[in-house]
Amino acid sequence: MIKVGCIYYPKSTRMEISKYPKYYQIADMENFFYKIPNKKESSKLKRIVDKNTDFEFVLNVNRFITHKFSL
Repeated sequence: MIKVGCIYYPKSTRMEISKYPKYYQIADMENFFYKIPNKKESSKLKRIVDKNTDFEFVLNVNRFITHKFSL
């Protein structure tokens, strides 16, 4: 299956992440590679996905998480 999406990076993306499901099926969250999300950010993303069941996030996490903690 091919999904149409876009990269989301808060400092350079003009559209608010909550509007992405209207235009895209998936969003690549580049900012999580550089910074681990806090509880407020994570809750916001969860609400977006819960509200838009056909929408997905792809998270690129830093190797500190994937290699050090083997998650």
